[in-house]
Amino acid sequence: MGDTGIGVLLVRLRTARGWSQQRVADEYNALEGRSAKTGKEIGRYEREARVPVPYARKYLAQVFHVDVAVLDQAVAVSKGQREDTSAAEAEIVPSVLLPEGTLVRGDPLLRTRCGRPSSPGSLRSGTPTSSSWSSWRQTSAGSPVRTSVTR
Repeated sequence: MGDTGIGVLLVRLRTARGWSQQRVADEYNALEGRSAKTGKEIGRYEREARVPVPYARKYLAQVFHVDVAVLDQAVAVSKGQREDTSAAEAEIVPSVLLPEGTLVRGDPLLRTRCGRPSSPGSLRSGTPTSSSWSSWRQTSAGSPVRTSVTR
């Protein structure tokens, strides 16, 4: 298990017991004393979309009856693999960059002249269509909400 990443290790520990991801979450929640973990979160750990923090690893170690150092080592392996992958991707990125001035549909950094976020309609033709303008307003809670404006 010394060279196994956290995702693979968690899958092995879970399947060896015949448990579902939800069962792992239930066991975790019972130990922790609250219902914070879900089966989906366990799945994220297994796919390594997220890496369990030390607090979570302590409870996962108790759930699976393993030493927390085993999980810590698996996290270190996963992080090492991520760093290796990032370095390889960094070498590839310059060759796949888009030419300057290329508009990417849905790019949140792209703005129209009046400072509003660009809509997909304005990216296709270069000018906004009558139904493509949007405005932003603040809710009472202070979060922005997009409202369509037709002309």
